[in-house]
Amino acid sequence: MGESWHLPSRCTSAVLAWTHRTRRPWARLGRARWLSDKYNLGSLEGLRAAEEAFQTALRLNPSLTLAHNLYTPYQVDRAARWMP
Repeated sequence: MGESWHLPSRCTSAVLAWTHRTRRPWARLGRARWLSDKYNLGSLEGLRAAEEAFQTALRLNPSLTLAHNLYTPYQVDRAARWMP
């Protein structure tokens, strides 16, 4: 299962290399990177990559519903890690 999480991230990265202006793949890449890091790596680097992808999607289109829908669980998960 661990390897299967890397495939969406690699595929989405290839799409993003094709065009920087796409918004939805950035949001999906953020989710793929977050879940990959959460269940496999557990590194700050992976979380930073997820955050960067989400922020790029929101910067390109601040009202992109998909980005908000995928970013919210990421934010909740990050906050839950800091709560006692």
